[in-house]
Amino acid sequence: MKSTSVFMICLSLIFFGAAPALSATLYESVCYLITRQQDVNDCLILLNQDSRITSATNYHDLSKFILELAATTARSVYAYLIKEGSDFPNDQAIRQCASVFYPATIVGFENALAKLDKNDPQSAKNYIQAAGNGPGLCEKALQGEKFFNPPMTVRNNQVFVLSEAALLSVSHLT
Repeated sequence: MKSTSVFMICLSLIFFGAAPALSATLYESVCYLITRQQDVNDCLILLNQDSRITSATNYHDLSKFILELAATTARSVYAYLIKEGSDFPNDQAIRQCASVFYPATIVGFENALAKLDKNDPQSAKNYIQAAGNGPGLCEKALQGEKFFNPPMTVRNNQVFVLSEAALLSVSHLT
């Protein structure tokens, strides 16, 4: 009798512990795989803005939509960096972010999309990983020059989080 009660309690805990994950949408389940809690929250907010992402029913489509959002966001950051570069023409970090890191990030996301369309998720993952390095390298360059720019830090983090989400989504295809 005691072992049956213990078994039922354990079974209940397992069921109720898994219940939030079972009710999560596809994009939410990808965000919940991110390890840093703040990045999970940022992921949910970023991905929730695109109705194609929130209504995706398979990982291929979800991955494609996340990559498209990531590329668009990276292009927006690039445009911001070009503007900042004209405002601060002597800032080496901004110049490096605009001429090296973000162009590589954009190309990485575009190449990942092309590989995804060719049903080559492993190569897509490799390009996503490379693209995800750009925001961190940009942030490191900015901090190295003591260039305090909170909006740029937010933008770098957004692109990084989108790269994490894209990588986790594509990983379901391999």
